[in-house]
Order: sequence, then structure tokens, then C-alpha cells
Amino acid sequence: MNNKPTRGQYSQLTPRKIAAVLAAVSAALIICIVYFNYRTNQIAATISLADEPFLTAEERRLEITYLVQVSGEVLSPGVFEVPPGTRVMDVLELAGGASYYSNLDQLNLVGFVRDGQRINVPRVANVLDRIDILAQNGDIENIDRININTADQDELMRLPGVGPQTASNITAFRRANGPFESIEGIMDVHGIGEGTFSRISMFITIGAEIETEE
Repeated sequence: MNNKPTRGQYSQLTPRKIAAVLAAVSAALIICIVYFNYRTNQIAATISLADEPFLTAEERRLEITYLVQVSGEVLSPGVFEVPPGTRVMDVLELAGGASYYSNLDQLNLVGFVRDGQRINVPRVANVLDRIDILAQNGDIENIDRININTADQDELMRLPGVGPQTASNITAFRRANGPFESIEGIMDVHGIGEGTFSRISMFITIGAEIETEE
């Protein structure tokens, strides 16, 4: 049987039908190209993910960090970068720990920190009471003394009765005259008399090197 189309059948392919066929073929080609590109990108993305190291949920959590500022009665105040879930007591450890004159009862040590938080460690209301406790326990040598030859203004303001102006006077005197040779030398600073010295003498030092030379 001869199945070849006859000349009459060819004549039935009008320009409109030919255009419709070409449009259908073009649409099919476009769909194939789009699908091919989609699959190619999908495979490339899969390969890219495979190249990345696998991170656990805990590791991904640690990629996010908070900035927390610690000030007040700590040994090394500053700004610290910590992961979410860090507690206040952990940040205080990063700041060198609380000083002996800190009042930790005013803080929630087990609370979680938040990004941009400032933690100010307050001082006990009466520093001399804390000294009395040390003396009674025979721990007077454990007092956290401030080196008046190296302390900045913020550190000097931790001394009882020393405010911003007196602290500024101390640093200015030190720049003009050099380091103090004894703790009594601080009485040469304007604003520090015998009364102030009696309150701060147990809290200050001139540093081990100078004390050794004497």
C-alpha cells in the first residue's frame, strides 16, 4: 500500500497551516531550551551546596554574634563579641571577672545577653565595709588595688571619694611630674588631702617595679 501523500494532500497545507505548524515547533523548542537551562542551574546549585562544609544547627547559631559592652566594677571593661545564648556571668568572665568591690546582687547573672546590650557592674554602697570583712578574715592582701601610676581616669574614679575632676587632676599631675614614687605622693595632687588619702590609701599602689627599687 502506498502511504505517501498525494499532490492533493500537499495542496491542502495552506500558508496559515504552515505558519501554525512552525509556531508549534518553535514553542516546543523554546520550552525545551528553558527546561534545559533550568535543569542545568539546578544541578549547578546542587554541586555548589555539596562543596560547602556541612554545618550543624549549633554551628550555624554560632555564626551569629552579639556585641556586648561591659563597664563598671570589672577588671577589664570593654566590648565583647559573643554568640546568642551567652549569659551575663559568661560575659563578666570575658571582662576579667568582677572586682572585689562589685555588687553582683544587683545583676541577674544567669540572664541571657542581647545584641547591643551594656552591662554596668555597680559598686557596693560602702567600700570600707568590704575592707573590714577582708581584715576580719585576714585577707587584707587580697584587696584589688589600683596602680596610680598607670590607671586611667575611669579606673581612678573607682577609688572612694574620687570623682571626675580629682581623677583628671591625678592624670594631669602624672603627665607633668612623672610617676609617683610613693602612694603618699598622691597628696601633692590638688584636691587630695589627708582625709581623702586616708580613704584611698588601702586601695592604691605605685606598682611593683617602683616599690622594689625603694
